[in-house]
Amino acid sequence: MTCLPGAELVWRCPYIILFTSDDGTVGGEGYCEYNLIKMCGENNGSNEYSESRFTMKRTDRFRGWEEWRAANKAGLECDILTERKGNRIVLRTENSGVSMECVTTVNEVPDKTYLALTGDEVVLTDIRIN
Repeated sequence: MTCLPGAELVWRCPYIILFTSDDGTVGGEGYCEYNLIKMCGENNGSNEYSESRFTMKRTDRFRGWEEWRAANKAGLECDILTERKGNRIVLRTENSGVSMECVTTVNEVPDKTYLALTGDEVVLTDIRIN
């Protein structure tokens, strides 16, 4: 049995791509993907460009996956906190009771690291950067 390349993606779930490229775009010249963090509490883990340590827990606010899906579909605010120190990038977020922390250690430190918000069949609006 074989799987199509996109079969591992969680459908209808926003996710975060941690990457670098020469022009700052996903898939651009010199593109290297360090991590893909799914807002449902999964990530793609380590790869040839980076090592990843990922922790997910369900807090007392978590009321089951059906309520999680409904809250995400209805729309919710979500903060994504990032911090970079040298070759280590820490990302923390929580949404509808799913709390995540991802520590990505990049093998070769680029000049710039980017974070993209995306997903299949999701709407991302009112994005604010502080």
